[in-house]
Amino acid sequence: MLQVHHANHRNIYYSGIRVYVTDLERSHRWYSSVLGLKMILADDEQSSLHVVEYLQGQEVPIFWLVPGLAGDGHHGTVSLTFQVADLEQTIKELEVAEVRIVREPSIEPGSGMRSATILDPDGHGILIYQS
Repeated sequence: MLQVHHANHRNIYYSGIRVYVTDLERSHRWYSSVLGLKMILADDEQSSLHVVEYLQGQEVPIFWLVPGLAGDGHHGTVSLTFQVADLEQTIKELEVAEVRIVREPSIEPGSGMRSATILDPDGHGILIYQS
């Protein structure tokens, strides 16, 4: 796997994003079928999944799905962000897939970015935007 090592002035390196989920299999199905993301096993024990994108012909992990209690106070929750070419069309497709939309498409003050927010099966917010 490609490793990204960009340090800031405090020598803090990006390592990855963990999304804690209550049901790994259910989340795998949702992220792959609803959002169309490719996933691979992160380890031999099948205890987590890498969600990967392709960058210059290589699979690059963008985040991990990890079993745990989503929002249990210890692990916390996350908010993911995805850019789409056509926000309205994407929202229509997500509605057909019965995805919970918690904020309809609107213009964000300041950025002028058009975005909407959906929830994954564990209630993690996912911002989808069209710039």
